[in-house]
This record gives sequence, C-alpha cells and structure tokens, in this order.
Amino acid sequence: MPRSSNSGFTGNVVMGGAGAIGSGGGIDIYSGQMATLSGCSFNNNSAEGGADGKRAGAMGIGGGLDIEFSSTVSVTGCSFTGNQALGGAAGGSSANGGAGVGGAINLGLSASGDISGGIFTQNTAKGANGTGDGAGGYALGGAIDTFPSTLTISGGTQFTNNQAQGGNAGSLGGSGGYALGGGLFCSGGVLNLFDLVFSSNRALGGTGQGTGASGGNGQGGGMQVDFAILTADNLTVQSNLAQGGAGLGGANGGTAYGGGIFAVSNDAGSTLEDSEITQNQALGGTAKAGGSNGFGFAGGLYIDPSLDLLNTSVFNNHASTAYDDTFPP
Repeated sequence: MPRSSNSGFTGNVVMGGAGAIGSGGGIDIYSGQMATLSGCSFNNNSAEGGADGKRAGAMGIGGGLDIEFSSTVSVTGCSFTGNQALGGAAGGSSANGGAGVGGAINLGLSASGDISGGIFTQNTAKGANGTGDGAGGYALGGAIDTFPSTLTISGGTQFTNNQAQGGNAGSLGGSGGYALGGGLFCSGGVLNLFDLVFSSNRALGGTGQGTGASGGNGQGGGMQVDFAILTADNLTVQSNLAQGGAGLGGANGGTAYGGGIFAVSNDAGSTLEDSEITQNQALGGTAKAGGSNGFGFAGGLYIDPSLDLLNTSVFNNHASTAYDDTFPP
C-alpha cells in the first residue's frame, strides 16, 4: 500500500491528449489501490482535459489528486492550495467546452476516501469556453468532486476561497456552463461531513450569448449535494456566493440557487444538524439589452424534503430574487 508523509507535490501538470481526459495533476490512484497520505502539501498542480480540433473538449479531473475505480485513500493533515481542474478547449466551428471536475480532489466510481484536518484554499474547477454556438463547459466542485463513492471529511477541515467557474458560450450563441459546488460537489454515494468550515467559496455560472440562450446556473456556493446519503454535523457555512452567469447579445442571465448550500433529491434520512449558515449570497446573472436578468433564490440554504434540518441556524443571508435564508421557507 503506497504511503507518503510530509511530502510536497508542486507545479505538476497532466494534460489529456486530443479529446482525452486529463486526471490527477499531483497523484492518480486507481484500480483498487490503497494509499495513505499524511502531512502532505499539494500546491499549484493541474489536470487539463485534452482539446479536440473538431469536437467538445475533454474533462480535466482532480487537479491535485484523483481517486477512482474502487480505490481507497486516507488523507490526514494535508493542504491543497492553488490546484486546478481545467476543461479541454472546444474545437472546430461549433463545439462545447470541456468540464473541469474537482479542483483539488476527484473521488469517483466506487472509490472511498477519508479526509481529516485538511486545508483547501484557492483551488479551481473551470469549464472551458465553447466555440461558435457551443455551450460553455460545466464546473463541478471547486475543491472536491465526488460521484458515486463514499467520502468522510472531518477534523476541522477548512474550505476557503475555492471556486467553480462555468465556461462561457461561443461567440455565435449558446448557454453558459453551470457551476456546481464552489467548495464541494457530491452526486450520489455516501457523504459524511463533521466539524467543517466553508468560507468565501464561489460557484459562478458562465456567460451566455444570443437570443434564447442564458448564462449558466451557479448552485451551492459552499457546497452542492444531490442523490446521496448525507450526514452533516457542526458545519460553519459563511460568506459563500452562488451567482448566475451574465447574458449577452439577448441572452438571459443565469439563475443562482443556494448561496451557502444546495441539497436536493438525497436519500431519506439525510441530515444537516448543529450548523450555522450565514452571510451567504445567491445572485442572478445580469443581462444586457434584449435579455432578462436571472433569478437568485435561497441565499443561505436551498433544500427539499429529502434533507432533515436539525438545530441549525440560517440567518443574515441574501438572495437577489426571493428567500434570503432558506427555500422552502
């Protein structure tokens, strides 16, 4: 079982070939491997999807660390700073930009992770711009993306100033890329969160272009969790931002949902308790002439009945359209 203690992984770049995924800028762990990381630092690494001369760009996955295919990793006391997952450039006269997935860490395809005492700051997941009338690429999880896997994060881990940035539409028209989870994005699996801070993270939709199009949605400035079994206790979620992308050339502005947290369609029995959600914002995207400004809903917390909210304070948040604190109210 690979082990690494007090090691540094700095300035590494993994680039996918033409139209191929680029994964694991610092380390790539896959095919059932087990790894233990302690006291390590991951600084300014990047995973970049490959450009395609004729079609959509490929995904960039796990700027610092990629864990997939039933692998298991334990990460204790590690820092992740300035890592990037960048979607590959679109090619040809009309194609979509590639998606950026997990600026610092991607955990996927039945992998398992345990993260304790970590620091995640200034990591970025960024979708690439479209060409022609192509759409901007999605951005999922400015710091961490996880999809159907099992992930536990605990021990005072901090998520600060991370960003998911959707790509812009092509110059001839198209919609901006969605940005989902400025700090953390989870789709499916099991997610356990204990004693964490999410502060000043951003989910920013990309710019839309042309009549009938719109800016991309910005959802879950702190985090977005969908289709998962979620157990969350003692979270501080403060000063995060979800913002819809701008609309140009007659396009509408994008919609923002859940400045602090966006959590829907999770399994029955999912809980969020003993937490504080404050000073977050959900702002609709601004449209130029010919378009309409986007909506901003639920500055603090956007949830549905699948999530039980217990002993949690949601206050002093702001939404540009409705439900400053919580939707449903």
